[in-house]
Amino acid sequence: MSLYVRVFCNFYTHRKTMRLKAAIGDAAYWVPPRLWSYAADNQPDGDFSGYSATEMAMLIGYQGDADGMLQALTSSGFLNSDLKIHDWAERNSYHQTFSDRAKRAADARWQKERTKEKGEEKTGKDMKGKETSIASSMLQASISLQNVLNQAYGRTEKQPWTYIEQQTLSEVARRPDVEKETAELMAYRARDQRWFPRSIVKLLTEWSTVLDQSRQAPINGNTNGHASTNGTKGPSVWTLREIIAAKQETVDNLRAENANESMGRYEWEEGTEKEKAQCKQLLKEIEAINKQIAGMKT
Repeated sequence: MSLYVRVFCNFYTHRKTMRLKAAIGDAAYWVPPRLWSYAADNQPDGDFSGYSATEMAMLIGYQGDADGMLQALTSSGFLNSDLKIHDWAERNSYHQTFSDRAKRAADARWQKERTKEKGEEKTGKDMKGKETSIASSMLQASISLQNVLNQAYGRTEKQPWTYIEQQTLSEVARRPDVEKETAELMAYRARDQRWFPRSIVKLLTEWSTVLDQSRQAPINGNTNGHASTNGTKGPSVWTLREIIAAKQETVDNLRAENANESMGRYEWEEGTEKEKAQCKQLLKEIEAINKQIAGMKT
């Protein structure tokens, strides 16, 4: 289900927004809406007390000082001192209502399936043994996945996982083919790390999306839309457009964080030569993919 959040028309000129802008710059215009959007999808009660500043910054795409961002959100009034979104219950409480309703519906479906599987001949002891087996399998899947991700992201076993990492790990470990999917993703990462999530929590929260990308990504760098040397077919027009969208988003973020726009032109700040070059390269790649799509349509 597509969710939305309510943003008042005076948000961009409100004194709270101006206070936030004084602390973190133009990011004040998009940081609160992204925080609200994340809450609508993942934290419907608007309570971020279980998140660290680094986690929050990473989840909404803020690349500046995470602690400074969190302090600015609190001091400007967008977050309460207990890290709950200010007036969330009054203005966006329907997200919690939808979440509770979805959980009840899921529980009802799950109970129905359990009753169906149980049948009249199964005893309570049989069911208990089955549930124990499922729980044991899920625990083993979680441990196995955690070990793989620790190795992939260079973490040691002594480094603790954050609360949100543990929660998302538990959700992914429930997937019936998680071992096969993990192998696919690690193979994809070995082929091309450019678009692979840079953090464990981003990979876990976007697991299905990244998995789809891995299955659609060309083998051996083939991106011309024709059969590759090993006989496999290149990416579809839809896949190429998805790649363009991802690259364009990166360009927009680089410009927003490192350049000032004036009359359709971008003036890059000092010390951002690397970002400027990256942006230029991405635009060349986008142009090349657009030409590729045009060739595929002919």
